[in-house]
Amino acid sequence: MLSLTGSTVVLLSCPYVLARTSRAESVWTDENPFSLGVAVGDPSPDGFVLWTRLAPNPLSQDPTSPDGLTNGDLSVDYEISTHPSLRSIIRRGQATADKLYAHSIHVEIKGLKPARLYRYRFRVGGAVSRIGRATTAPTPDSPLDGLKFGFVSCSNYEHGYFSAYRHLAYEYPDLICF
Repeated sequence: MLSLTGSTVVLLSCPYVLARTSRAESVWTDENPFSLGVAVGDPSPDGFVLWTRLAPNPLSQDPTSPDGLTNGDLSVDYEISTHPSLRSIIRRGQATADKLYAHSIHVEIKGLKPARLYRYRFRVGGAVSRIGRATTAPTPDSPLDGLKFGFVSCSNYEHGYFSAYRHLAYEYPDLICF
């Protein structure tokens, strides 16, 4: 399972939904609602965009619950920290996983410090996502010593696990173009 957690990831074709609040609740027991991982993109000097999708069974053939969910909109919490294990949370919020958008979440974060590494995670009904990494962009007038880029394209899961993606994530590139 690929969990996109590189310093900055450019997502060019994901269906996004604007964050809204909702009080819908769900309790998760055996299934992981964050089975598709977490991602970050669109860095700016004061923020970035967080993304995930609730899909405990993303390959479900059931037309009434194509992602394994029958619920309507769900309220999802997010947390941001500068600590690797999220010991001290500097920002909390809520977003809506809208059924109309396949329970996707797109949260635009603003008000952070430039050129800083942050960690984030999502929570819903007792389930917690993996911790992701995100870096804000430097200010336009900041001098740069260099940049590390990663370029990847689509993979065909039937032909392998594509461990190059994991290797790329461990290289901590400044930008990944997909």
